[in-house]
Amino acid sequence: MAIVVKHNSTADGDPLIDGDDWNANHTITGGGTFRIPKHIETKTLSSATSTTFSDLNGDTDKIYLVDFRLTISLGDGGTGLIWKPNDSADNQYSVQHRYHNTWDGYSGGTVSRLVYQGRNGDTIYCSGGFTFYAETGTPRTWRGQSTSYISAPTLGHNNSGAWTDTSTNLTSIVLKPDVGTFTGWVKLYKMVDLTI
Repeated sequence: MAIVVKHNSTADGDPLIDGDDWNANHTITGGGTFRIPKHIETKTLSSATSTTFSDLNGDTDKIYLVDFRLTISLGDGGTGLIWKPNDSADNQYSVQHRYHNTWDGYSGGTVSRLVYQGRNGDTIYCSGGFTFYAETGTPRTWRGQSTSYISAPTLGHNNSGAWTDTSTNLTSIVLKPDVGTFTGWVKLYKMVDLTI
């Protein structure tokens, strides 16, 4: 697909500034519709126990993207970063594939886990994101990737899961360490169509 921009008239002579040939409307042909992320909100966090994006409408927006860069200070029994649709821990299933240069491992459960690395008192440095398909009518699925670092090792994480509640509209997304606090930023986007 090629996009062609046509000037209505040709620039000729001096001065060209404020000439009708430059001020005329232009015609764009050969465009299309593209799906792009539209920023909704950024949360800047300092030693927070959780953060919430509220006033959402999953049936209207349909697809959300969450991006993060965080430092997590784990408390006793903490293992990493989780997220909750509508701040609910119900009807969730997820699987994580964790890997680094000498091993890889899998885990799963009933918590939507984005980073799973830590031990009591660890500080985790992590970045990543996930896509959530929020429209009701079927189980809502999500997929994500992230990287985390403690003094050793650095881990890559591939995560996916489902919220099996098929009828409750998504109105909020909550991120939090399972135990502890976090500092950094989290950004929320929704997918929109751009037609040119």
